[in-house]
Amino acid sequence: MTHPTPPRLARQRPGLCAGLSSAAALAACVAATPAGAVVVAGDPGQNAPDQTAAPLGFEDAWSRVGSIGGGSGVYLGNGYVLSARHVGGGNNFIVDGFNHTRIAGTSVTFSNPTGLGLTEESDLWINRFSVPDTSPLSGLGVIDIRDASLETAGSGGIIIGEGLGQATPSPVNVGGGRTGYAWGGSEIRRWGDIGVSGVADEIQAGGRDVAGVVSFSFQEVAGRGNAASGDSGGGLFYLEDGEVVLAGITHAITLFNDQNGSTSAFGNRTLFSDLSLYLDQIRVVAGDLTGDGFVGVEDLDLVLANWGQSVTLGNWTQGDANGDGVVDGADLNAVLPHFGAGNPSSSVPEPASAALLLVLGTALTARRRRP
Repeated sequence: MTHPTPPRLARQRPGLCAGLSSAAALAACVAATPAGAVVVAGDPGQNAPDQTAAPLGFEDAWSRVGSIGGGSGVYLGNGYVLSARHVGGGNNFIVDGFNHTRIAGTSVTFSNPTGLGLTEESDLWINRFSVPDTSPLSGLGVIDIRDASLETAGSGGIIIGEGLGQATPSPVNVGGGRTGYAWGGSEIRRWGDIGVSGVADEIQAGGRDVAGVVSFSFQEVAGRGNAASGDSGGGLFYLEDGEVVLAGITHAITLFNDQNGSTSAFGNRTLFSDLSLYLDQIRVVAGDLTGDGFVGVEDLDLVLANWGQSVTLGNWTQGDANGDGVVDGADLNAVLPHFGAGNPSSSVPEPASAALLLVLGTALTARRRRP
């Protein structure tokens, strides 16, 4: 299925209109301000679904979304949180009221693909946080991020964000004779389902571009979601073969030029980055157990030093890369595919040692797959 490509959208203040024309010939502008929760549509004249609890099948995704800076973030595993760069902050990541403190020197802003005329820095970044045993994130392994384009993913996914709540339970006039919902109040985690409505080359938020943008239209369908202020940095998730997959990060929403502020109108769109274009930079998360931004011999040493031991669930400092509480071949195989990823700050292993480890990893993989 091919999708019409909207023109490039620039960040605007909420309620201002740039007179841009989308693929559906809707004059819109982007509000990518940091700081609320997914707005969810209900049947006309009826209350919108609450959707403030984990949706069936997406419990793992739900447990990973929290607030960071002025927006939302997604816990990837091994202490790393991915978010939109323009939300700012980054020193605290709060999930279910638990405050996680950022580890100094671990903030990394992703780079955009070269040759596309984009800003060097993207509107995506990761920070690493301390995750003690008492944290609700303790025990979570690394979430799956597939190397597949969102354009072919179709519908069937959900968005999760932690932003401003929904102020009107039923559709109201939101300006220009359009209907939708108003939002405001305190921040709350919420989810809604989505449907593909278009693809763009890139957008800009906070002065930084992000590539591979996919947009989802807010429709008058029960359960359909649209991002509100504060959802920037939240996640777009799918289920593939029963496993939760993180596919995109929320960056912006579109507004009609005559739309009231702090509202979501039917026809607005939520814009997400396609994380498949940034996988080379994200993959370091899975294998980086030392927190130095590089997957190297030190990470392998953590696995081998704790080999066969039972450790605290998700304690990457003891070699538990996959979060199952046991250091074994699964952890080694979580590190080896990413060996060399990131920016090296120390020496690499001797060639003979590296070869030995690769042979061991291959053997373990083969043994696990043997019927």
